[in-house]
Amino acid sequence: MSLRPALAATVLTGLLVSAACSGYQGGSPISAATPATAPTWVVSLGDSYISGEGDRWAGNTDGSFEKVDALGPLAYAGPRGAEDVSGCRRADLPEVALGAGNQSGDVVGKNLACPGAQTATRSEGVLFEPGIDFYHSGDRVGQALALERFAKSHQVSAVVVSIGGNDFNFSTILTRCVADFFTTGWLQPLYCSNDASLATYFTAAYAADVEQRIGAALDNVTLAMNRAGRKPADYRVIVQGYPSPVPPGSGFRYPETSAGRFVLGGCPIFGKDASWANSTVLATINSTVRRAVDASGQHNITFLDMTRAFVGHRLCERGAAQLQESGLGSWRSAGAANALEWVNEVYLKGSPWRVQESAHPNYWGTAAERSCLRQVVAQPRPASVLCVRDGTAMTGHEPTMKLIGG
Repeated sequence: MSLRPALAATVLTGLLVSAACSGYQGGSPISAATPATAPTWVVSLGDSYISGEGDRWAGNTDGSFEKVDALGPLAYAGPRGAEDVSGCRRADLPEVALGAGNQSGDVVGKNLACPGAQTATRSEGVLFEPGIDFYHSGDRVGQALALERFAKSHQVSAVVVSIGGNDFNFSTILTRCVADFFTTGWLQPLYCSNDASLATYFTAAYAADVEQRIGAALDNVTLAMNRAGRKPADYRVIVQGYPSPVPPGSGFRYPETSAGRFVLGGCPIFGKDASWANSTVLATINSTVRRAVDASGQHNITFLDMTRAFVGHRLCERGAAQLQESGLGSWRSAGAANALEWVNEVYLKGSPWRVQESAHPNYWGTAAERSCLRQVVAQPRPASVLCVRDGTAMTGHEPTMKLIGG
């Protein structure tokens, strides 16, 4: 019997809680050895696509969730532990948990990213989503201020940024597309890609405004490091683009029905809308981030393009599989990274699959991104590099990736 929660009236409002973005409060060296000198630190800023929301699950399944539970109930760090964290849900094994191997010695990850984060802080009552700014009210601080404070006492060699998706209202878009799939039906579909209210987010004027916001956030990173006494030559800024979570319409392995796309696949979206999500939504967001990087004028900055990082392993994509479809016993089985999806399916309510984890990189997706990030950190790169699979078989617990360009 499927463990996936049934459709409920609270679905669509629930999806608005998160959908594009989260963060790692830890900070222990990943290497077990005690470094002879102070370790260098890689700090992540931004939203849930770098914070690790969804990292707990190493694939999707209709069977026992324990078989894809890679990190367990303590996957997300916080004052109360487990997955119950007030404010920012930050993974204990985020993308910046690079481990040893860098020429400069042990590399330690510090995750300051937060779910739902936009470029600027939003703080209203119990809602607090720190942006990349210097917001300060009591114990609430913006991510730039948190970076400044951290860098004053730690040797930060790289700052990795993922920001902009929420400024394009990604959660609203996801919610609308899912709502249209459920409420109109495949016989008479109402496509979110035809929604005029969503189209306003992708006009040239709107994109230019978001570009300015991203540019201001990147300026704040430089200012934070400057205030901490760090010079641009001391560190690199790596701005990360967003991966494609679903294939275009022709790439789905499930039929365009509720039974196929939702009950079996956990991907309740019409093919036409999925194609639009790739060609317009993702393309506009990533090109806007890239333009902001180019306009920054910084010489210590690299754009890490993740657009194609998950190709072949996207949610419901042909060639990928849920655990019960793969024939594997669990996520620990040999070949799991090769066979399984790297994106969490869409859940509508309930634990242990939180709504907030829907459509986010899972354990394998984050590991794939980590592989490329490690390469960029280990060796300075030019203005832009593309992260892709290297085409070889994966044997360990991290997908084998390569960089194109530089």
